[in-house]
This record gives sequence, C-alpha cells and structure tokens, in this order.
Amino acid sequence: MRLRLVAVASLLYLSSHLTVAVAQEWITYQSVSYNIQFDIPSDWDTEVDEETLIASGDNAVFVIAAIENAGNSAEELFEIQVETLEFDFEGEYDEIELAGGIYGLIGTGAAIIEDDDVDIIILAATSDEMGYLAYIFSEPDASDKDWDVMVDIITSLAPL
Repeated sequence: MRLRLVAVASLLYLSSHLTVAVAQEWITYQSVSYNIQFDIPSDWDTEVDEETLIASGDNAVFVIAAIENAGNSAEELFEIQVETLEFDFEGEYDEIELAGGIYGLIGTGAAIIEDDDVDIIILAATSDEMGYLAYIFSEPDASDKDWDVMVDIITSLAPL
C-alpha cells in the first residue's frame, strides 16, 4: 500500500501544474466502502480503487485511505502515515475532532515529493469503526492562494 500511495501521489503531483481556480461550487463525495464523505470543489476529479480514494484539481491532490480500526490511536496512525509515505515532513500538528465522532491529528507543513517542495496537510483520524489516513498537497505558490480550500476539504471528512 505504501508504494501505491507514494506512486499515485507522485504521478498526480507531477501531472498537475496549472493554477488552482477558486472553487465556487462544492459537491459531497460519498464512499460506502470507506464509510466516509467529504466535500470537494465540483470541478475536481475522483479516482477510487481498493486501497485509496484520490481527488485532484489543478495543483492540489487529496488522498485518503481507510482501514478497519484495529485499535490504533490517531497518534499512531499519524506516525505511521508520515513514515510510510516517506515524506520529509516539517511542521506541527494538533488534535482535531471532526463531524460524527471522528477524532484525529492534523498536521501542516512542508514536504518533499519527487524532489519537489510542496505544502501539505496530513490527517490521521479514527472513528469507532474505521481509521483514516489522509493528506492534501500542492505547490507552495498554489497553496498560498488555495490554503483555505485545502483545509476545507480535509476537515470536511464525516462518516456516512
């Protein structure tokens, strides 16, 4: 799964070098198999496979993986995610409670993906049934304009 996430994120990042437009319309994307929903700009594309759900729009890419909750804490999931994705993550994180009893840690900072600097928001969260590993990233120039959109996407996670 680690290689798949890194490969998918890298490919999406490398293929997205347009300016992110300000999102005016949003849709709620629902995944029954992941038991999750989140809001994304209506012009974003989504791709789902057995292990990951990816939403991308211009320069920003949102990746989420859901796992059955095996008793891992949000802190453990956060550490696993940073290590698994092999990001050179520099930043800080805080506790967050999302809708529907999803508790997690959210971190913001900088990372290096395929030798390129990116701004990134990482979320590791748990509910009674599932664990969620999510991140959204974009080029620093794009994230300066679209940081609020990135935050809105990742904090919109909610159970179905």
